[in-house]
Amino acid sequence: MLNHKESLKTALEVQLKYHEGLELKVYRDTVGILTVGIGHNLKANPALPILGRLLREGDLITEEEAIKLFNEDVDKIIIQVDDNVPKFATLSQNRQLVLVDMAFNLGIRRLLKFGKMLAAINQDNFVIAATEMLNSGWALQVKSRAKR
Repeated sequence: MLNHKESLKTALEVQLKYHEGLELKVYRDTVGILTVGIGHNLKANPALPILGRLLREGDLITEEEAIKLFNEDVDKIIIQVDDNVPKFATLSQNRQLVLVDMAFNLGIRRLLKFGKMLAAINQDNFVIAATEMLNSGWALQVKSRAKR
C-alpha cells in the first residue's frame, strides 16, 4: 500500500500538532464541534470505542490517549486517501502529507470535491494541483496552513 507508512505517520504527527495543536481538554472548535487531542472530532468519531469512555466538554484526557485517538484517525484517513486517490502510493512523502493533512482537516468527502486538483495530481502536474488547492475556499479558511 504505502511506502514508509510509519515515516509518514511521524511526519503527520509533527505537522498536525503544529496545525491542530495538542489539547488535552475537550473543547468546541471554531464551528462548535467537540474536539480533543490533535484535532480529534468527537462528533464524527466518538471516543467511547477507542478509549472506552464518553467525553464531554471540559473533560481531560492524557497525552497517551490523545496519541491513541490520533493514530486511529490517521490510520483511517491514510487508507481513505489511498483508496480514493489512484496515484497516492506513488507520490513523494511530502505530497502524501499534503493530501492526508487536507483530508484530516476537511474529511475525505470534501477532499474529493477538489476534482481539478486531483486530476492534476493524476497527470503528475503538481503546479496546477498546487494552484487549484491554493485557489479554494479551504485555503482562504486555513491561510498559512495551505501554503505550508
